Amino acid sequence: MHVSAYRDIAIAISRRYLRGKSQFESNVQESTTEAAPAYDPDDEDGMDEDEFMGHIADLQATHSSHVAGMMYGRTIMEPTNSTTHRRQRFRQSSQDWHQFLGFASAVRPGALGKRPQPWEDDAAESRTQRRYQLQQANMLQSFQQMVGRPEIAFRGVQEPALRAIQQGVSPVIAVMPTGGGKSILFMLPAWVGGGLTVVVVPLIALRQDMVRRCEQLGISCVPYDSQRPPDEAAIVLVTPEATRSQAFRTFINRQRLL
Repeated sequence: MHVSAYRDIAIAISRRYLRGKSQFESNVQESTTEAAPAYDPDDEDGMDEDEFMGHIADLQATHSSHVAGMMYGRTIMEPTNSTTHRRQRFRQSSQDWHQFLGFASAVRPGALGKRPQPWEDDAAESRTQRRYQLQQANMLQSFQQMVGRPEIAFRGVQEPALRAIQQGVSPVIAVMPTGGGKSILFMLPAWVGGGLTVVVVPLIALRQDMVRRCEQLGISCVPYDSQRPPDEAAIVLVTPEATRSQAFRTFINRQRLL
């Protein structure tokens, strides 16, 4: 990737996922034909309530907000041509990018305050839709449709466990014998509600068997690969060792935004 390509990608990401004040306003193609407009601290149209009140206070002191930032109330450590508001905008943009990229400094509780980000709103809405779809489903009928057997019924603790999953109970602990149908507890919700289901599988042979069974049922199921993160799969099979890696944590953080 070269610098020009990165700039275009960064512009696209900022426009889709960052708050308006943190977005880059121009990309490489635009800047080659027309100079990017400089930020105007006295442009009232782009101000929020706090900024507008600060602007009014500057006007009452008989100078513009630009002059206020450049001339008055400056610390001896401030560099030339820098203003407090400009630094705040840089900080806000950095915080948004840290949040988007899932950096540890941004995912700690309280690191960026409680203001929701645009992509967090979209992700929350998507999760709500999936949860509603799962709660409204008739799990027995869905089970019969999934396996193509209208006579099949739940066994053992499958039904109460699936009911708890539908209701969003966490954690759900289901102890079942070998061959008791444990895999239905994650296959059926994935088939009904969409989204991503992560299954920790310790044995390679078992993982291969699960992939085969999911393919037979029309469920997208793939083993986790740090080199090619499976963003579009319904079920991801991961080893216990891989769950401790930074790459996997980054993958999970990214899925929370989808």
